[in-house]
Amino acid sequence: MKYHMIQNLKHLVRSYTGLHPDLFFRLYGVKSKNKKLFVNKKSELVIEGFPRSGNTFAVVAFQSAQKRNVKIAHHLHVPAQIIRAVNMNIPALVLIRNPSDSIASLMVRHPHVAPHLAIKDFCRFYSVLLPARDRFVCADFKTLTTSYADVITELNKKFNTTFDLYHDTEENRKNVFRQIVEINKRVDVGDAHQVAKPDPKKEKPKLLAQKTLGSAKFQEGMQQAGKVYKNFLDKCVF
Repeated sequence: MKYHMIQNLKHLVRSYTGLHPDLFFRLYGVKSKNKKLFVNKKSELVIEGFPRSGNTFAVVAFQSAQKRNVKIAHHLHVPAQIIRAVNMNIPALVLIRNPSDSIASLMVRHPHVAPHLAIKDFCRFYSVLLPARDRFVCADFKTLTTSYADVITELNKKFNTTFDLYHDTEENRKNVFRQIVEINKRVDVGDAHQVAKPDPKKEKPKLLAQKTLGSAKFQEGMQQAGKVYKNFLDKCVF
């Protein structure tokens, strides 16, 4: 219980500061061991979204399609990363997935995160980005995983870039999933509940999480998350 309280407190601090670029990068960017993930003047692209929205797939698939190593800022899972990219005129791709899937998957990956906090995080993540909606490209999970070439084409069109396209072939998909499994082994010691790809071991815990989110206790919050999701897609998807 004490561990979860501490983890939730840390989560609250990061979630709040993640809404404010100056505060977030001052607090987390100076001594972070993952500083290479932070957007800076050398970044060529930023890919960010709420956790479990296809972030790892987006980064790995994008990089696998390029003929050179593109400097990508990614996986901070805070709006501050996108806001700073917009302010620096750096191309940015924002990912979104329906809240029932993304929040449930987050609960499976991080059981210490209280459902009501995850719901609030989802709503704030996308609501705070809406004022800048014309300055980044947005892709929902389905489009990302089936038509990523269209998303990259839109990036090239909007930012006058020449990124190579990722084509959704069986060979390319296998290559991306192989790399994701290797990342999982390196970062999460092969835990199937953490891997950023479909895995049968995650299905039951995810269904239980979705059942929790569908209960009366979280009905109002999930309805709000659904409205945020629809509003964001209506305004941002090309």
